[in-house]
Amino acid sequence: DDAADFTPEVRDGARRTLEGLRLGPIFTPPSREGTVVMPGWTGGAGWGGAGYDPASRTVFIKASNLPTLARLVPWTDAAGRASWRVDREALVLTVRHGPGVGLPIARPPYGTLTAIDVATGAHRWQVPVGDTPDVRRHPALAGIDLPPLGGAGPAGTLVTAVGLVFVGGVPVLPAVRARDGAILWTGALSGGNRASPMTFRTRHGRQLVAVAAGAGTGAVLTVFALPRRAAR
Repeated sequence: DDAADFTPEVRDGARRTLEGLRLGPIFTPPSREGTVVMPGWTGGAGWGGAGYDPASRTVFIKASNLPTLARLVPWTDAAGRASWRVDREALVLTVRHGPGVGLPIARPPYGTLTAIDVATGAHRWQVPVGDTPDVRRHPALAGIDLPPLGGAGPAGTLVTAVGLVFVGGVPVLPAVRARDGAILWTGALSGGNRASPMTFRTRHGRQLVAVAAGAGTGAVLTVFALPRRAAR
C-alpha cells in the first residue's frame, strides 16, 4: 500500500520490484533475499536530532521516508573468516521506469516535519518539508500534477523562542511556524542542505541562522539574519 503510484505503470513497476523481498514490521532483520527497511536508514530523531520548545513542551522532528534494501551477501574479513554483510551497492531501493534516475519505491512525502506533544505523545501536526527535484523533473512524470514531495535527509531542526523552526536535510532552508506547521519562508542554498541549522547572536544583538551546504570543495556555510523585531 505504501508503494509509489504516480501512474499505473509506476505502481506496477514498484510492486514488481517488491516481489520476492522480505516485508514486515519494524525491526525485521536483514535477509539474503533483501529486507525492505521502511522508512529507511536516513534517520529521524535518532540521526540529526530533534528540536525542543520548552514553552509549549513540543518536540520537532525532521524525518525521511526513503526505504532501504537490507540484503545480506557473503563476505570474508581480513583474517579469512567467512561472514555476512549488508550489500552496500543495493541500499537504495528504486523503481526503474523510463529514462532518467530511478524513482523512489515509496509514495511521497519523502521528508516531513512533525510536532509532537511531549506530555501525551500526540502529533500536533505533520507537514511535508523540502522537495525532491529528481522526482519532480523525471521524464516519466511529465505533465502529472505531483503532490508535495518533501525532501529526504538526515539533518535535524532548530527552534527559536519566537516560534520558528528551521529545518535541515532538504535542498533549501525552510522556516516553519511552530504553532501550525505553516512554511513562512525558504532560503536558497548553493548546495544540498545536509546539516542541522545553528543560531548565534552577534555582539550587536543581531540573531543569525547558519547552515552548511554542499560537500567537498563546493561546501559553503550560508548565514541568514532574522529581522530585528523577531530576533530573540
